[in-house]
Formats: sequence, structure tokens, C-alpha cells
Amino acid sequence: MRYEKRYPLSLKAVLHPRSRISSLISRLCIAAALLLIAGCDSSPTPPPPLPRPSATAMFVIPTATPPALPTATPPAVSTPTTGTDSIVISGFPGPVISLAWSPDGQTLATGVGNPEVTGVPGAVGGTPNAANYTIRLWGPDGTPKATLTGHTGPVDGLAWSPDGKTLASGSTDATMRLWAPDGTPIRTINCNNGAVFTVAWSPDGTMIATGSIKTTSRNTVQIWKPDGTLLHTLSTDYSGGKFYNLAWSPDGKYLAGGATDYKIWSADGTELGHVAQCAHCTPAWGMAWAPNSSKWATGDESGFLEFYDLHANPAQELRNTASINTLAWSPDGKLIAGGTGLWSVDGTHINSINATMGTGINSLAWAPDSKTFAAGSDNKIVGLFDTQGRPTATLKGHTDRVLRVAWSPDGDTLASGALDETVRLWKVGSNH
Repeated sequence: MRYEKRYPLSLKAVLHPRSRISSLISRLCIAAALLLIAGCDSSPTPPPPLPRPSATAMFVIPTATPPALPTATPPAVSTPTTGTDSIVISGFPGPVISLAWSPDGQTLATGVGNPEVTGVPGAVGGTPNAANYTIRLWGPDGTPKATLTGHTGPVDGLAWSPDGKTLASGSTDATMRLWAPDGTPIRTINCNNGAVFTVAWSPDGTMIATGSIKTTSRNTVQIWKPDGTLLHTLSTDYSGGKFYNLAWSPDGKYLAGGATDYKIWSADGTELGHVAQCAHCTPAWGMAWAPNSSKWATGDESGFLEFYDLHANPAQELRNTASINTLAWSPDGKLIAGGTGLWSVDGTHINSINATMGTGINSLAWAPDSKTFAAGSDNKIVGLFDTQGRPTATLKGHTDRVLRVAWSPDGDTLASGALDETVRLWKVGSNH
């Protein structure tokens, strides 16, 4: 019996001349060659063309939808019912941190800050976004009048000129802007000294003062002509970094300002006195002038109410049980409201409003007739009080901290701005 050696299927077996597999492969190669020759003589059917992309689909530029402007909703009765109606203006892109009525009472200016407010007053930090920091002008019935664009930071300072022909705005973008009553830009003044927290017109309308903070130990006061000419550069020391107070005396002869420490100057920029403080002393958030220009006062976080004469000499010290973040002197000069307290000008404590408002009072304002003052607080309400500090109305409707309150010049409308990104116009003329 003859035995043959069997190889596994491998390259060697395929190439062996006597291999049956080799013969099979040869025949397959010949057949493939014949098919290839035949294919060269025929015209192939071209594949269907690919669909052309639509030029419209390729080059359409999405159109950004502009943010909706705040719109006034129909008047709604506040809850619970107090006999006072409120017009709600909603849709702001952030908390409303500044309010200013024009002298004729026909326009309310509103300024917006950052979504997160770290202190009252004032809002700092955040990413600059001009779309978030517009100023809006409204009629006394909530009708939108104009939207003023340009600032790239929170608008903490708003003030109308005494003749009502110019609105000044100060922002943490280190600029002050001037606007016509219809919202037309007049000019931009680069203050170049950090966040502008305060703008204040002299009573005769010939000068504007700005209060700026660049660092907690570099505070600058500048006095300008409305045409942008810089008249004086002044300074104070130290601040909490979140605010700066600045106010002209009602007779226009003096300017007082500061944050932690304060100074008083004459209108020509001469320093008259200095309330010296330290870098870590308690900031004084509240400030107000007596209507007769004889003295001025500050209120601090520790609850001290300090009165000073025209050379910054201490005249009187009072104490409140809670912080005094805001001060308001009655127009007739007889009373001063500070934080939760109410005093007569001789220092007599009249009453406290914390039972109604809590201790977080962010803003106080007297009605023009001196018969009523309003308070806005952390507990989301606006309270109205008489000259004895007794509550006359509790205005509810805001859903977050009330940051600002401001009376119209005729005393018939009270505006309130809040962290809930709304403004409410309360028709309270019959309540005082």
C-alpha cells in the first residue's frame, strides 16, 4: 500500500504544480478575465446624482430673538386687599436696584443690577452684559416710554436734573451717562475710578457729583459740569466695597459723601471736615441731609445714628436695635426715619416698625407732605406709616426682597423695585 503525504491547505499547497486546488484557481482566474473584458465593452449605468444641498439651508443665519422688554400688566389689586391698587411692571432681566422720578412726575427711570445682589444698596461683580443693564423709562401708569442702552454693568445711580431735562446714570462700568427725557443719549463721561455707585445733581443744576470705588481703600468723588468738564477730584478713605453715598445739601453749598468714613466739602471742592474711620470699621450705609442744610446724618450696620455739623463734628448719637441701612428725613425737617426706628430731630425715639417690617429695611422714603413714610424690606412687603410710626397700610405682591421705594413728586404714586425683577406702582394718594 502506497502512502501519500497530505499537506494542510496552505500557501504551499496552493502553489504546488500538481495541486488540484491550483488547477481550480487557474480556471477561476480565466473566467474573471473574460468578465472584465466584457465589462469594458459596455457602458456602465451611472449612479443617481446626490441631491444638492439647498443654498437656503446652507447659508441661513439664525436671527436672534431680542429679549422681551418689560411690559406693564393691567392694574391689579394688591393682596391682601388694603384699598390700594398696584400696577405691575415685569420682565426685567435682573433685580431693580435704582428708581428716580422726573421732577414733573411724568417719568419713572429704573435701573437694573445683577441677578445676585450681595448687598443693599449696590450690586457689583458678575459678567458684563449690556443687554442686562438697560435703563427703562415709564409713565406714571406703567406705560413704557424708552429703553436706554449702553451701560455694561449694574446701574446703581440714577438722578434727574432739577429742571427735568437730563437724566444722569452711574454704573459699575466706571461711566456716567447723560440722557434726554426721551431717552436720547447726550454724552458718556468716563470717570476711570472704578464702580460709580452715586450720581448727584447740585440743586441749581450746574454740577453733577459722582462717587466711585476702585478698591476698598480708594474712593473718589468727582464734580463735573454737564458738558463733561471735570471741575474737582476729591477722595475719602475705606469702604465696604458695595456702595458710596453722596448728597448735596438742599441749599447747594455743601457736598457730603463716603462709605465707611465720610467727608464734607464746600461746593468749590474745599474740604471742611472728615469723619475718620478705619479699614475694618463698620460701614455706614444710610445718609441724609436735614432739609434746612444745617446738619447731616449717617446710619451704620451696628445701628448707630450719627449727626454731624457742617465741619463733620459729632452733634448727636442715637442707637437703634437693628442696622440702619437707609435714612430718610421728613421734608418738613421734624422727623428722621432710620432702619426700623423713627425719631424726632431732638433725639426722642418715637416708635419702631420692626413688628410690621422685620429688621431688614432696605429703603425708606417720605411722602412730599411729610405725613407718611414708606419702607421696603427683606420680607417682601412695602409698609406705609404715619408720623407716629403706626402702620397705615401693608402692600403685598412682591415675591422677593424689596430693594427700593420712591414717591412721585405729587405723592399720589409710590414705586417699589425688588429682587423679583419687577416694579410696582402703588396708587396710594388717598392713604396719606
